[in-house]
Amino acid sequence: MDLISYETIAAVSRVEKGSEQLQKLPDNFFESVKNWLAYKQKKSDSTTLIEVHNAKRLLEDIMSRREKKIVLAAMRTLRGELPPATLNDTERKFFDEMVMIMKAHKHDTQEKMMGYAEIVESKMEELRESIGQLRPESEVIIQSDSAGDIIVEVPQSIPEPPSMEPPKLAPKNKLIKILGDIPKFVGADMEAYGPFKKGEMAHLPESVTQILLSRQVAEPTLE
Repeated sequence: MDLISYETIAAVSRVEKGSEQLQKLPDNFFESVKNWLAYKQKKSDSTTLIEVHNAKRLLEDIMSRREKKIVLAAMRTLRGELPPATLNDTERKFFDEMVMIMKAHKHDTQEKMMGYAEIVESKMEELRESIGQLRPESEVIIQSDSAGDIIVEVPQSIPEPPSMEPPKLAPKNKLIKILGDIPKFVGADMEAYGPFKKGEMAHLPESVTQILLSRQVAEPTLE
């Protein structure tokens, strides 16, 4: 039977309480706690009952602090940070769900705050940025009709600039080398990535690679 001690639980509580970052738990911590509680609760002496009562209070505090840290980490991930590497499997599922909920909430709130005209203009701006990679902005006319539909006009009278070969567009994905183990995480595009092992090569969207490179957990490669 995989047993721990009251001192182990108290030590985990002190470490979690003393840091704003989500701390790494001992392997199989909660499974070991379950076995320890089952073992202790078979006894009926007052000393053991007090120890179990105090341990449960510490465990409640540990779980409460970790839940708050996971929620804050999900908010930071929406701003482009990497998820914590100290999540266990159950917490990682909770973390991913929180990121998706926050993403949906942000989208709904923006729609409520923005008027119809602002929403159309926002979509037009996104379209301008994507088309601008293919043609100069002066060659593209983007407007909305009376029904609110977005119309894109590309004048045919303007000749294409002479070129010996077609323009090269930036690749959608970039090849990088992973420098350390990275757990599975959800990017700002709501796509799941990972897990990755140290030394692994990965093709990832530029927005994701920039985050990994800035965190120095990956390095660029020559494709």
